[in-house]
Amino acid sequence: GPNGVSFDSNGPVGTLINRSGGVISGTLGPAFYNSREVGTVTNEVGGLMTSNSSDGMYINDPLTTFTNAGVLVTTRSGYDALVVNNTLTTLTNSGTIMGTRYGVNYKDQIITMDNLATGLIQGGNTGFYIGSSDPMTATNAGRIIGGVNGVRAYYTITGFTNQAGGVISGTSNAGFLIEDNSGTVTNEAGALIESAAGSGVRVGGYGTRYKVDEVANAGLITGANSGVRVENGLLKKLTNTGTIQYTGAGTGPAVRVGPGGVLGVASGTGGPAIVSTGAGALLAGTIVNSGTVFYGFQIENQDVTVSADGGLGRFTSGTLNVVNGNLTFASGTTTLDAAISVNGGTGTV
Repeated sequence: GPNGVSFDSNGPVGTLINRSGGVISGTLGPAFYNSREVGTVTNEVGGLMTSNSSDGMYINDPLTTFTNAGVLVTTRSGYDALVVNNTLTTLTNSGTIMGTRYGVNYKDQIITMDNLATGLIQGGNTGFYIGSSDPMTATNAGRIIGGVNGVRAYYTITGFTNQAGGVISGTSNAGFLIEDNSGTVTNEAGALIESAAGSGVRVGGYGTRYKVDEVANAGLITGANSGVRVENGLLKKLTNTGTIQYTGAGTGPAVRVGPGGVLGVASGTGGPAIVSTGAGALLAGTIVNSGTVFYGFQIENQDVTVSADGGLGRFTSGTLNVVNGNLTFASGTTTLDAAISVNGGTGTV
């Protein structure tokens, strides 16, 4: 048939295992397609599931568990390695999932996703695309890579943790792009979120009615445009005990709040919008605000330069607090409706 394996008759199927050396190939369709419920699909180390004409694997009815330790790939331009079009309860990857468009296209529901230390999820456009608002618990200790975005949360995510050793990388736009109401994105110590030409983490999609609870960084977030960028969106809090770094030419923003971007909560709930504290905390770059920042920041043990980058930015309520460092205001127009506190240093306006 056109598909490598197709379950399309009545009644559930228990288990499918592709052993080491096994090949499941779709010549006119996916390597795997189901239109009835399946319990477990396992692609073992040395196993290959491939399509040269369609998506690599298409989940069209519920699948309880997919465990990949081998290779799942599509070579057809514009297609995805794994399409989840119904409920996938558990996705565990320690092998390679590679698509020419998306590595994983999450269209319906993945309850738990775990990309282990040896796991690679890669897409020509986006490594892991979240196109459903159903709750998901996601962890990454391996690599999630995309030519545009590493992870793109087009719809809501409850939380996403990049664990020690984990790499999330998107070349041209963002390592991690968040475009809808979401919980907390956590980058643990020893983890990396990066973009060679864009922003490490970018928040913004359909305006400030969509809110992201927190970006919490204890690892490294880097980007040639900015480390963390908020534009046409709202990020309630940015917490840093690691490094957020600008990697472009010259001097640039570790944190950028662009037009239509809001960082912080107007009521002050949760405290300062930016908290970068602790012996190892560093914002390696400036803070550019041409949007709105509520309730200021608390930054320790470094000099801080704030600008509007030739635009118009506003700091409203709270305190711009620098402890053991200098505070400098540079280019652009910045409206201050907030207090300034510089302890152990000097301030320049």
